Amino acid sequence: MVTAKEYSDRWNAVSTDCIRRIRKLAPVTKILLGGYYNNSIDALCDLPAPLDENVIYNFHCYDPFIFTHQGAYWVRGMDTSFRMPLHATYGEYDRKTRENAPGFPGLKRPAGVDDDTILGTEYFENILATAVRIAEERNVALYCGEYGVIDLADVE
Repeated sequence: MVTAKEYSDRWNAVSTDCIRRIRKLAPVTKILLGGYYNNSIDALCDLPAPLDENVIYNFHCYDPFIFTHQGAYWVRGMDTSFRMPLHATYGEYDRKTRENAPGFPGLKRPAGVDDDTILGTEYFENILATAVRIAEERNVALYCGEYGVIDLADVE
């Protein structure tokens, strides 16, 4: 279920209460904790500080969305025959997202990246840097619980 940022405080209250209850029975069991909007990286900053060293922040990453979900029948507005190469320009990614996944945001761009820049490893380093920074600041372990690309994408 997709949840919005406005549910963050409620989610944090529920998850904190659940962790406290679990700790009464399992004081050292590792617990994965994720946030709103399908455990997105953006939600990590709104999670509460971990209650103990056995809480692990969990996130899911399906970026770039228009690539990982190309042709997905469940995405509103997506043509099931649509295909997207990984190594396209940022401008093409933004245009294809507007055309094939209306309502979804375009790419998060690293500083200095323009429309003509071809997406490369810097994209992933940029989006994952947020998760790493938050984990380091809070001294909490970090786990990417989901990442994947639809089976319709070109294998290479």
